Amino acid sequence: MKQSAWFDRLVPSIVFLLGAGLASGSTGPGEEALNFMLGLRDKQGAPNELLEGTVLSHHTGAIRRSAISQRLALLGRYLRNNRYELKVSSEKRDGDLAAVTINAVSSQDPLEVDVFGLGLRNRGADGWAVAPVPGSFDNVDLGFDQALEERADALELWMGKERLLKLRALEDEVLEDLRMRMKKAEPAALEAAVSPRQLVKAFSEACQKGDLPAAMVLLGKFEGDLSEEERRLQRVVSLGLQGLDSRGYWHFLTRSDVVRVVVQEEGGDDLDAEVSLLVFDPRRGRPVSLIRFVLLYVGKRWTIELPSGLRLSNESRETFRRALLRDQNYDEDDALRKKFEEEFEEQNAPLRSATITAAAKEIEKILREGSLAEFLRFAHRSPELAEPERRAAYRYLGAFWNQFHQDAKAASDGKLLDVIEHEDAGALVFRIVSTAQDAHLELNPLILMRDKQGWSIAPGVTTGGNFANLDKDSQEQQAEVHRRFESQREDLTKKAIANLRSRFVKAAPVEGRVVRAEEAGELVRKFRSLIRKGNLMELLSCGALLDSSDGMWEALNAISYEYRGAKRSAVLDQQVHVQSGKNWAAVTLRVDSGQGSSPSYPMYLLVATGEGPRIVVDVGLRLATNKGREVLNERVWERIDLFLEEEESALVRLLFERHVARSKTDLDAWMKTNTMDQGR
Repeated sequence: MKQSAWFDRLVPSIVFLLGAGLASGSTGPGEEALNFMLGLRDKQGAPNELLEGTVLSHHTGAIRRSAISQRLALLGRYLRNNRYELKVSSEKRDGDLAAVTINAVSSQDPLEVDVFGLGLRNRGADGWAVAPVPGSFDNVDLGFDQALEERADALELWMGKERLLKLRALEDEVLEDLRMRMKKAEPAALEAAVSPRQLVKAFSEACQKGDLPAAMVLLGKFEGDLSEEERRLQRVVSLGLQGLDSRGYWHFLTRSDVVRVVVQEEGGDDLDAEVSLLVFDPRRGRPVSLIRFVLLYVGKRWTIELPSGLRLSNESRETFRRALLRDQNYDEDDALRKKFEEEFEEQNAPLRSATITAAAKEIEKILREGSLAEFLRFAHRSPELAEPERRAAYRYLGAFWNQFHQDAKAASDGKLLDVIEHEDAGALVFRIVSTAQDAHLELNPLILMRDKQGWSIAPGVTTGGNFANLDKDSQEQQAEVHRRFESQREDLTKKAIANLRSRFVKAAPVEGRVVRAEEAGELVRKFRSLIRKGNLMELLSCGALLDSSDGMWEALNAISYEYRGAKRSAVLDQQVHVQSGKNWAAVTLRVDSGQGSSPSYPMYLLVATGEGPRIVVDVGLRLATNKGREVLNERVWERIDLFLEEEESALVRLLFERHVARSKTDLDAWMKTNTMDQGR
C-alpha cells in the first residue's frame, strides 16, 4: 500500500513536470537570453518592440518604462558599434528563475570583449522570458513574495560575480587565441622578413586579406606580453584592416580594387632601409599615392615602423594632416609616383590572347570577376611609348575599370555587347549601366591591337601622341574600327536597351496565383541586399515593370536613390509589416537614413507574375514626410492609374493606406526612443 500510494503521488508529479517542460517549449533560458541580445544588436526597435517579450511588470510606470527602453536602445547601439559576436557563457537556474551570462567578442578587434548578465523567468506555457533590466530582476513582478525575492537577489549576486570571472577568463582566452594564430603565421613572416622589399610586400598582402595575426607578426612588434602601447597599436591595426579607421587611410592597404607596387629606395644600410608602396587608385584625381615605410634590422630580422599616417589614422583631422606632412618629401615622392607604370610592368608579366574572341572573353571576365592589376596587364607595352603617354594609357584603363564597379555614390555594371574586328585592330563594345548616369546606359568601346605577342589593349585610345607613334597601317586599321563602331552605334544602342528590358517581366498578375508573406519578405530582403552590393544585373531580375517602355528608366532612377541611401545606412532594415495573400502584396520597410535623420518608410509593391513574385520597380511609393515626397508619390499614382485597371489600382491604394498607417505608428514610436536618446 505504501508503495502504491507513493507511486500514485509520484506519477502526477512526473506528468506535471513533463507537461510544464513541453509547454514551455524547447527554448531554454540561455537560448532565450542570446536571442534577446541578438535582437538588440541587429534591430533598431521602437520602445514597445524593445520591451516586447520581456517579463516587465505591468505595474511599471510610463517614465520608468521609457527609461528602461532607452537603456536597452543604448545597449543595442553599443553592441552594433563594437560589432560584437555573442555567445552564451554560463547559466544558472533556480526553479522558475534563471540567470545567464553572455560573452561578447568584437569582430573588429579580437581583444575587445565584454560580458553581460541577464535574468529570466519561466512563464509556464509561454516559456522563458528576459528581465527588462540587464544584470538584475528590477521591474519584474515577484508578487511581494519574500522567498522569490531572495532567490532573485541570489541570482543577481551570482551574475555580478560570474560576469567578473568570465570577463577575466575571456580576456585571457582571446589573447591566447590571437597568439596561437600569430604563431601559425610566423614561418611565412620570417621567410618574408629576409629583405625589406619582400617584407613590405608581404605586409601589404596580409592587410588586403584582413589577416591581423600575419600583419602583427610582419610588423615585428608583438612579442611577449602586450604592453599598453602595443595594445593601442594592435587596435589601430585591427580597425584599419576592416576599413574602420576614422581617416580612411588604411584603404590604401586593404582595398582589393587598387594596384600596389613595392619600390625599395636607394640608400640605407644593413640596419635600416626605406621602402615605398606605390598605390594606383583610379578613383582618385591623382591616381598614384605613396606610403613610405622605414624598416629597422632588429634581432636578426627586419621589422616595420608603421608610417605616421597609418599609426595616427584614428586621431583628429589636424593631427592626422600634420602626420602626413611630416612623412612627405614632395620632390622625391613625385619622382617615385611617376615610376609606377615602369615598376608595374617590370614586376608583372603581360597578358595576351591569341584571338580577339579569346581576348574579349578574358577581358570581360577580368572586368567582372578579376582584379585591376590583371586588367592593366592587358595594356600594350612598347619601349617607344614615352613616360607621359604610358601614364595616360594607364589612367584611361583605370577610368574604364571604374565604369564596371560601384562606389559610394553609384552602382555600375557592364556587359560585352559586340566585337568588331578589322585586320590587326578591333573593338570590344561594352554596354555600361550605371546609377550615376542621367541616361543610365552608354556604350563604350575598348580598342584592341594585335602584335607578335597577341591581342592587347591599344594605348592609342588615350592620346593623339600614342596614336601618332603607330605605323600607318595600324593607324588606318584602328581608324576603321572606330568608323565601324560609330556607324553601328544606333543599332547597338537599341540592342543594349532591348537586352536590358528583357531582364524585367511585365507587372501583370496571373489569375489564381498569390504572393505569400514568406515569399514577399524574402524577395525584399534579397532585393535590398543586392542594392547594398551594387549588383545591378541580378537586381533587375527581381523586378517587374508597369510601363514596359519607359518604366525601366524610372526604375533605374529609383535604384540610384536607394543605393545612395543604403550606403549611408548604419542599421539593418526592419520589415514593419507584410500585406499578402492576394496577387498583389506590399512590404513596409523601415530604412535607416543615416546618423541624425529619421528613418524612411518605402512600400515595396509585389505582384504574382508567371515567373513568380516580382517587385514592381517603377512604383516607388514612400511615407510622405515632406512636400517633395508628396509630389513624387502623386506622379507614381498617375502611372499606376494609367497602367492598372480600376479594381487593381484601388487595391494598390488600399495597400498603401495601410502602409501609411503602419509607418506613422512605427515612426512615432521610433521618434520617442531616439529623441530621448539624442537628448542624453
